[in-house]
Amino acid sequence: IFTIDISYNDEFLVSGGGDYYLKIWKIKSKKLIFNNKHNNCVVSSKFSSKADYVLSSDLNKEIKIFNFKKKYLIFHNKLNSAIFSVSWNFIGNKYIVVGDNKIYHRTVCCPNDGQ
Repeated sequence: IFTIDISYNDEFLVSGGGDYYLKIWKIKSKKLIFNNKHNNCVVSSKFSSKADYVLSSDLNKEIKIFNFKKKYLIFHNKLNSAIFSVSWNFIGNKYIVVGDNKIYHRTVCCPNDGQ
């Protein structure tokens, strides 16, 4: 395991690592409720403040945003450099990614994904 995060409501835990999988667990029941395979080792992950979305990155220079409760990919992008860390702003509508002496940031529309 290379990365873990706990949701703001203390309900979920996300983990990722060398098996290429991003996994989300329900903390109280210890039940795996979501997993998705990246194309390389998952090195960073972070829940949004809304706890419906998780941002993750891998060694293949890819970032992904999932709505894990509805079990689908909202956003995917491949960057030009290695990614070391990902984070959300407090509202959960912007993310920032750090890698190879570069900072990438993007506003994600809402992310309301049809809600």
